[in-house]
Amino acid sequence: ITVEGESMEPTLHDGSIVFVDREQNDIAKEGIFIASTTSGLFIKRIRQRVDGMVELISDNTMYSPEVISPDQVTIVGKVVGNIESL
Repeated sequence: ITVEGESMEPTLHDGSIVFVDREQNDIAKEGIFIASTTSGLFIKRIRQRVDGMVELISDNTMYSPEVISPDQVTIVGKVVGNIESL
């Protein structure tokens, strides 16, 4: 999947390509995941909150975490590698 935007900088850059392991979808384990929501596909750190809600977290501090209901998100897989854009 190609990264679009700067929300995950400095970890992932716009135009980089990420490799996704679709069998790894347990957000209890740390990492960056691909999440499918009603608003589209996102590359984010994902955390399950104690109240049951799900946080989509950007590495770029200019972006605030988004909180959504767990029934509005499907975890596609975990990012396991990337190639930086040239």
